[in-house]
Amino acid sequence: MDKLFHGRLEWLTRDPLPRVAAIVILVMCALVVPLEIVPLAVAIPMGVTAGFGLALLVGDGLLMLFAFAAAAAAGYFAYSIIGGGGSGGQARTTRLARFTPPA
Repeated sequence: MDKLFHGRLEWLTRDPLPRVAAIVILVMCALVVPLEIVPLAVAIPMGVTAGFGLALLVGDGLLMLFAFAAAAAAGYFAYSIIGGGGSGGQARTTRLARFTPPA
């Protein structure tokens, strides 16, 4: 693994960013339970957690950067499933219900 992942952007693996990564990992773990509604959706936050763990293990800052980007994408995905997507579909349904075809 050391040949594949080496010390790129090592400053991203030094304090305080591992502490920030720990907070992001806690948030990803909290997203697991609500994401169990969608089959295999929990693989996304768990993959982010594995990415952070691997980045800290081998000291690769580029992998840490990818893990932060994946965490942002996972957060957006979870928001669109859990909280953000509900009102848009309801509004479209209401507009369609009011539609009356011409006679």
